[in-house]
Amino acid sequence: MSNELIKQIGAPHDDFFIWYDDIEYALRIRLYSKIINVSQAIITHHTHWVDVHSTYPADWREYYWIRNRTVTVKELGRNRLMVNVWLLLFIPVMFTRILRQSMYKHKRLHAMYVHLVGTRDAWIGKMGKNPKFLP
Repeated sequence: MSNELIKQIGAPHDDFFIWYDDIEYALRIRLYSKIINVSQAIITHHTHWVDVHSTYPADWREYYWIRNRTVTVKELGRNRLMVNVWLLLFIPVMFTRILRQSMYKHKRLHAMYVHLVGTRDAWIGKMGKNPKFLP
């Protein structure tokens, strides 16, 4: 990336804390430049892999994914009407997913809590690390 592009779009969100920051930054880059996909790239995540066929705990990763994704939609969504519709429907859609998918079995209430807190924090602008959701 050129320095000029970084000057145009700014730095990545330092308060996103580890999740969805790359996607948000790529969406901003896309406004001013082409993005090239490197299919052969290997990305190493130094976190425990969750088997979605077993019981999923809806941990800190889910919280930051929900919060940062919601902030990204609020900030970068071009059609304000569609952004507001998405924001209103996101919780019911996610709750339906939690109720239907077996990976949340025995953890459904906790998963709903994680989604509600993540969405609430995005709405009120509570960013950075949340002491309730740390790796």
